[in-house]
Amino acid sequence: QLRNKGEMFVENLTAFKQKLFFGGPERLQMLSAWLEYAAHPAGAEFYIFCDEQSKMVVSLLSKVDLLKYFVSINPLQPTKLVSHVIGYEHKIRKECEGKRHLMLLRLLQLTN
Repeated sequence: QLRNKGEMFVENLTAFKQKLFFGGPERLQMLSAWLEYAAHPAGAEFYIFCDEQSKMVVSLLSKVDLLKYFVSINPLQPTKLVSHVIGYEHKIRKECEGKRHLMLLRLLQLTN
């Protein structure tokens, strides 16, 4: 379980245990294939709302090669990426008091 774990926890896990957080290697492969399929034709952006620390989830996504689906290029600084992981400490979550429907509405406002 990831509850109350930090970025170092993810760094110290074996590659197999990191994959188990996504249901194991086979399920991770299916998820990766689906994200690849869904992202390219429509140019879709994917977001994650989680009750964990954003950095920890970003680290886990990076370790299992899924991070590329949950980032985009920063329009103000084209050499930088913006994470689409909304953790418990994220600015949007605080603005919306953790209410997911308001966070979704806020993201729609920001992306249009």
